[in-house]
Amino acid sequence: MIILLTAIVLSITSVVIWFLIHKDVGSSGQTTNAAPIITDVNDDQTQKLHVDERLFSLDLPLDWKLQTKDTIPFVYWTWVSTKKNADNRTLILYVDGSPPNQAVNQLLPLLKSTESSFNVGSLSNQCNDFTPAAQAAAKANQTVPSRWQGVNFICDAANPINQAIGTGSMDGLNMIRLTGASGGTHTYFFLYLDHNIHPDSSILTDALTSFKVK
Repeated sequence: MIILLTAIVLSITSVVIWFLIHKDVGSSGQTTNAAPIITDVNDDQTQKLHVDERLFSLDLPLDWKLQTKDTIPFVYWTWVSTKKNADNRTLILYVDGSPPNQAVNQLLPLLKSTESSFNVGSLSNQCNDFTPAAQAAAKANQTVPSRWQGVNFICDAANPINQAIGTGSMDGLNMIRLTGASGGTHTYFFLYLDHNIHPDSSILTDALTSFKVK
């Protein structure tokens, strides 16, 4: 009887120990659903500064700000970047006139699609690369007439490091003529100055794509 009782006790003890071990292993392998971690991402690339004027509207990067709005000697707006390490970029919009013989290093042609809108063409290379008289003009510290995709402009041959991009069209030198529904007909000229070590012409292209006359 003693031997039998001992065997029964050992068997029961073994079963209990086996059950407790497997229960503990099973519990340690389960995962609990913790509260989700939520991060608020503020993507400056998707947010824009919306410019809304009487004659036009356009969008710029969120960090840009209006620096100048004047009517003397021309009607023009100047916006500048304020982002750290990128605050050396400027966009100027002239309406109904710009500095005579304004020279640029690259041309971005505007291809009129309707009387009130345009498509953005292909940005040229540095004009010194394709303007026949550029080399001689650079030595003489002069500008020289040039052409890109059938659009005339003035090449700043003597100052290629200026990184100045200007717009133009078949309407004339440094202009495109657009007619708004309520603002009438006006000419527009965009001048983009990018003195950053990493020039970014997409800022100008994006602004032009968003541009609308009223």
